[in-house]
Amino acid sequence: MSFELAVRTGKLIMNDNPINAYCIENAVLDTDRIGNTKPMKRQESRKIDGLITALMSLKLFHELKIKK
Repeated sequence: MSFELAVRTGKLIMNDNPINAYCIENAVLDTDRIGNTKPMKRQESRKIDGLITALMSLKLFHELKIKK
């Protein structure tokens, strides 16, 4: 399941930490020619580190879940 779909369907709930909101607001989705998407900074000076960390954590969670 994608991060975006998990949030939209309520399967992933983000806490109300203002840093999370700041990082998410600073990101846009970039889609390549075959439909893959990735987050990118809206402006070079903005930070999206919190969003990237959440995405990496979700990936690790899914990998651990599959191994069980």
